[in-house]
Amino acid sequence: MTNHGLPRFSDCEFHTAYPFGQVTLADAEVPLDVRLEAFNPLIPGHADNSGIPVAVLRFVLTNPGSAPVEAAVCGGLENFNGNDDCTACRSAPLMNSARTGRFAGCSCSRPGWRRPPNSGARWR
Repeated sequence: MTNHGLPRFSDCEFHTAYPFGQVTLADAEVPLDVRLEAFNPLIPGHADNSGIPVAVLRFVLTNPGSAPVEAAVCGGLENFNGNDDCTACRSAPLMNSARTGRFAGCSCSRPGWRRPPNSGARWR
């Protein structure tokens, strides 16, 4: 089975202890133990600092065998910015990537998109 042309793992399990999540992935054709570790900032009692729109993802590949394995990590992420019935947002979403040393990331945006007035009230 494919997902936008990318292969999928045949088995996965999700484990959570908010704000941490962990997905273990397995497939008979992949000779590695694969785990995705994820979290978002949570500071109890500090709603503004806890509401930072970020998710940190860490892919962990472990070779349980004795033979070397060459591997690469690739994934897909939908840019959902502006998909909230914003009639002024008809431009295509943008995704920009950045890399610094061992760290890589991306930012999602949509030209012309602005948070609808009072939209934050529903989250309070």
